[in-house]
Amino acid sequence: MAGGLRAVLLVLAAASVGCSASSSAPPDQVDTPSSTQTQAGQPLERRATTPDEGGECSATQLSSDDVYLAFRAKDAPEMKGGAITDGTYDLVEDVLYTGPGGTSGETDEHLALTLVVDGSLFELVRREHVHPHSFSGSLRFNGETVTAVTECPEEDWEPMAYTADGDTLTLSLGGIVPEVITLRLRPTN
Repeated sequence: MAGGLRAVLLVLAAASVGCSASSSAPPDQVDTPSSTQTQAGQPLERRATTPDEGGECSATQLSSDDVYLAFRAKDAPEMKGGAITDGTYDLVEDVLYTGPGGTSGETDEHLALTLVVDGSLFELVRREHVHPHSFSGSLRFNGETVTAVTECPEEDWEPMAYTADGDTLTLSLGGIVPEVITLRLRPTN
């Protein structure tokens, strides 16, 4: 469900849990950490498969600024996988790669997204129009791809290619015109 993920913006983006492509778990198996920390330093816990009374699936607060979708007239970058650093990530870039000679420029479409990753659990909150939406679940890694297994709400997301490089997480949401989002790890105090 690439559209739903775009609205959420990622798995890992789909995620509030740190994971690594070098995990010892077999491909398509969920790594379950003994504890994970939210941005407030509290352990993440597996949420129910239905939103709470307030309609939320995550305690994570949206802290990302709005980022405007841009078109770039070049090929999308190659994704290389890697170990994802645990922590809170905010969206910093959202790009549709139209290929050499394609369209370039910024659109009036915008998105805000905050992702918390800790082990194989994640929480994600995004706002694409007016109201924020939250997701929580697990991450499954297989080489250079990650799949967000959302438990709240229950949804199927397509695997995403990704690159984790220090404080930057880049996710390819796929599509005929590839959409790639970039998230930056928030410094800890």
